[in-house]
Amino acid sequence: MSEQVAATPRSTGPGGRRSRAPLIALGLAGVVAAGTAGFVLTDRAGGGSPPGASATASPSPVTAVREPVAVPAGWSTFTEPAEGWSIGVPPGFAQSTYRGTQVQLRDPRTRRTLRVDWTGDAGPSAVEAWRAFSPQLAQVLSGYQQQRLEEVDFQGLDAADLEFTYTDSGADLRVLDRRIVAKDGGQAVALYWQTRAADFPASLEVFEQMAATFRFG
Repeated sequence: MSEQVAATPRSTGPGGRRSRAPLIALGLAGVVAAGTAGFVLTDRAGGGSPPGASATASPSPVTAVREPVAVPAGWSTFTEPAEGWSIGVPPGFAQSTYRGTQVQLRDPRTRRTLRVDWTGDAGPSAVEAWRAFSPQLAQVLSGYQQQRLEEVDFQGLDAADLEFTYTDSGADLRVLDRRIVAKDGGQAVALYWQTRAADFPASLEVFEQMAATFRFG
């Protein structure tokens, strides 16, 4: 059996209700604040990717998963009861940040980071949401380059991947952001996976394993 990891309490809006701001706005705010909130992976003491490290352009493997899979032995389960979602967490990852409806899980050794952004306002289709979001990222991220934007087969739900690269403090970073809309169409999450660009291909198996365990409730 996997260990249950309780979510750290966080503030709510008026009347105890959580903010239901659209996911696009939440995601953009998180990216803009990345440099000061610890969402980037750069080691400012010198451990980040060296300047000039190239980002691979190979497409990300997408595993067709019809239903959430069981959390692997040795992993823990992170549960957010207020929003009704859970996800499997490999050894080495720990909760590092909470902000509003965002939670960040990070492996400090590899600097691989998964941020889960939740919204109660799913908005348009997953792929259309990312088509609107990508140009906004280009305005706020240094060296932003969209690598891939497409619908994906994920648990039979409306889902799409936005993959991109950018630079921060001389480090080349790569992101896979998977937007998933619940069956009822009322809520959505984005699974934001970020690594050093050079580590990205090797990290994808871990991301897909984590994503396969995701449940809305």
